[in-house]
Amino acid sequence: MADLLFGLGTNQPARIFEMGNDEKYVNSIDLQQFDRLPNAWWELRDRAIWHFQSNEVVAMDLHQLGRHLRFTRDTNGQWTLPPGSLVVPVQLAIEETLYRLGQLRAHYWSGYGDDHLERFGFEQTDYQIAFEIKKNGQMETNTIQFGQPSPYLHPYASVMRDGRRLIFEFPVDLFSMVARYLGLPPVYQPLR
Repeated sequence: MADLLFGLGTNQPARIFEMGNDEKYVNSIDLQQFDRLPNAWWELRDRAIWHFQSNEVVAMDLHQLGRHLRFTRDTNGQWTLPPGSLVVPVQLAIEETLYRLGQLRAHYWSGYGDDHLERFGFEQTDYQIAFEIKKNGQMETNTIQFGQPSPYLHPYASVMRDGRRLIFEFPVDLFSMVARYLGLPPVYQPLR
């Protein structure tokens, strides 16, 4: 087992000094890097969120600011929307987005459990996607909820695993794809 020792410098207050227990030299890192190091057991968890193949997703239910949209796959594997929808699915872009979502990894762990959820902005964004997945003949649903951006500009996201909520920073480049290809545009009004 390796140990790392950390200490504050008196002549460089914005730097943290670190040294391994078997090292002869002291290194320094900036305070922001130090603040991002794990300090709770759940922050040491593997950052893999889930794993699925894009072709295993048979439907997606989007909820955003009180509006709903359901994407379903037809018998040819193409994404379809309810009749009269104003959204045109971009097939290849949806598949690429799903491929990347299927390999989703947390950028950084931000919270564990349901305490103090208000600080992540989930209620304000009210954006959630449920993926209906068919694996080995069994149906499962993976749901992700998005919140406000973190101080590092990655949107907060939340999933349930083993009965507990995991909150993490979602990769910002992937979020731009999700918002563009799996989001509800501002003009979308569901037809009843």
